[in-house]
Amino acid sequence: MVKCKSRSHIFSVKIKADYDYFIDIYSHADSREVLENTELFKSEFPSRKIAIFNISDKFSDRYTGSEIEYYSATSKDDLVLKLRQYVNKIITSKEYRFGIDEFDNILLYGLEENNVYGIETFSSGNTLYFLSKFLMQGALNSQNGLYITTRYSTEYILKVADSFGIDIRQLVNDKKIFIFDGNSSLEKFQHSESDIWKIRDHISKVISEIGKYITKYNIKRLVIDSIEPLEISPGEDSIRYLFNELKNLDCVTMATKYINNINSNSIEDMYFTGIVEIGTVIDLNSIRNIIVIKKFMIRDNSRRLVEYNITDKNTLEIK
Repeated sequence: MVKCKSRSHIFSVKIKADYDYFIDIYSHADSREVLENTELFKSEFPSRKIAIFNISDKFSDRYTGSEIEYYSATSKDDLVLKLRQYVNKIITSKEYRFGIDEFDNILLYGLEENNVYGIETFSSGNTLYFLSKFLMQGALNSQNGLYITTRYSTEYILKVADSFGIDIRQLVNDKKIFIFDGNSSLEKFQHSESDIWKIRDHISKVISEIGKYITKYNIKRLVIDSIEPLEISPGEDSIRYLFNELKNLDCVTMATKYINNINSNSIEDMYFTGIVEIGTVIDLNSIRNIIVIKKFMIRDNSRRLVEYNITDKNTLEIK
């Protein structure tokens, strides 16, 4: 509950969809004071969505400069109308949580459909832990997932997930998560680097097949682990074309890529909507698991580094 001296707080509502949505409703409250106090609450739970509705004739809807939304209503009827519009926005939202509370808190922003996000790893980095959690979050919220692996076998993925206490095996049996082993199934494509149109045509065919699967099984979360085999050619033209094709898919795409070290930069960095580096740093005195938020959405290009552990209870602990 947000405490504020000069305000009349009516009630709070919590709506749990993929995100936790908190709605605070006021009558003739001081908007600046309410926002300042709400910012304190938001700082404790960065990944939660918060909206303020205030019956007032002094202020209009406004941009708050943060992820808190503020709506002003001139009457009770106007309040009900704006609440309905906001709840409808929640229901139709195409923005999703990653699925790990502590990780969502450092990402700050949600994952949006028709975008490709990158997990770059310069060592094992526990990527299967993160990818399994990402797919499980979707499966538990009516967002079916597709895992295309070009790196591991299906059984290996399931065993590693089991070792982290993540039961995606049952979700596979329930047809909420699908795993496609592309190690042998993806066509071996013969080409020269100058065959640009031939490469584009092949990429289009591959993405078209993925698109059919997405439509048939109502896939909302797509994992490609890893993306390199789909790129066909290391040239910028084919990589740009692949990303443009992937962004036409009506789902959130999470793709992995191997990099040499924490300071590596690749062509793909220009086309990922957001990039997270996950890996293990070994020096003379310690072994550290680290997460680097390289960039995330157009709103946030700040580079942030945190250390993490996966606890005995298989939860993520940010140091």
